[in-house]
Amino acid sequence: MTTPNAHNAEIVIFDWDGTLYDSADRIVQSVFSAADELEMPRPDAQRIRQVIGLGLDEAMKRAFDIQDIMDILKYTDVYKRHYHTTWAGHSALFDGVRELLDALNKAGKIVTIATGKSRSGLEGAMKEQDVKHCFDYTITGPETVSKPDPTMLNMTLEEFSLSPKQAVMIGDTSFDMEMAANIEMPRLGVNWGVHTDKEMLAHNPIGVMQNMAELKAALLP
Repeated sequence: MTTPNAHNAEIVIFDWDGTLYDSADRIVQSVFSAADELEMPRPDAQRIRQVIGLGLDEAMKRAFDIQDIMDILKYTDVYKRHYHTTWAGHSALFDGVRELLDALNKAGKIVTIATGKSRSGLEGAMKEQDVKHCFDYTITGPETVSKPDPTMLNMTLEEFSLSPKQAVMIGDTSFDMEMAANIEMPRLGVNWGVHTDKEMLAHNPIGVMQNMAELKAALLP
């Protein structure tokens, strides 16, 4: 089968968690730790995985089924503390990510991140993995509007004076695919993250990549 491609994209926009960074289990455990500390029932693990990729406040709102903004902020603060302390060191880049980023950089592609993660969380992870130099621009959830709103994509495009058709969005969730679809940006799903192929295909991506080699072939001639 021929791998669908996005060779003509001038800018490659990656999601972070679940796409480049294998952090789903760490996120689930951090939510569990927050629930335990706050003496609340633990949300179902699959429910937590389904909200990964959203802005943190929105993810906590959905994971714990809460509406009050002060409660949301309380849960978010406790979660972040456990993510950065209790479960520190329990994440890494997926195999092949470094090689892919190096190849994209050498090919002259603009490489960026659009993530629901906090700025401190993203900066810490990039420093930990020594990949910050691979990215030309990054934007995080708290700096804009949660996915699937396309504001973070529009802000990224404005930074480089490019149009949606000159870009490709890479992500592991339906939120990533829907966000790109909202501005008719080409998009590729990856199936090693948290959402299923079916969930991503609902938003008509070019394709859903089954491994890192397929993704590299899709992005580079």
